[in-house]
Amino acid sequence: MRKRSRPASGEQLPLIDVGPEHSEEIIKCAGRLKAATAKKKKAREKEVLIEAELRELLAKEHLSKVDGKVRIKVGGYTIELTPHEDKIKVKGEDEGDDEKADDAAPAEAKPDQGKPTVKQKKRKKRKKRTAKSMQETVADTE
Repeated sequence: MRKRSRPASGEQLPLIDVGPEHSEEIIKCAGRLKAATAKKKKAREKEVLIEAELRELLAKEHLSKVDGKVRIKVGGYTIELTPHEDKIKVKGEDEGDDEKADDAAPAEAKPDQGKPTVKQKKRKKRKKRTAKSMQETVADTE
């Protein structure tokens, strides 16, 4: 019998043992990502259980809705439940204050910040045209 030089259709050629230069680092990083993903998945499962428990507790309270949402402040927390969207938001009082403080704080001042630009200076030098001054100009030209 004669030996085949080509593989039959559907048959794979032997693979060459070639890979990326930094394969060891890639494998380590992929392992860390896999572990982090698994950790995040477990945390999300726990979060879903806690949200369900919080929904049950809020349902027992028979709170009234305002604008389709149930809002309650308890022990430094603001809890907002949107029933039709099935969302729960929990904010601590200290968290909300930090966000407002960051928004109110001025950004780092640039050296020229607050000074008028060249264009603004030119505008200021121009004489303001009022209706009376325009009428006088038209009268002068006639």
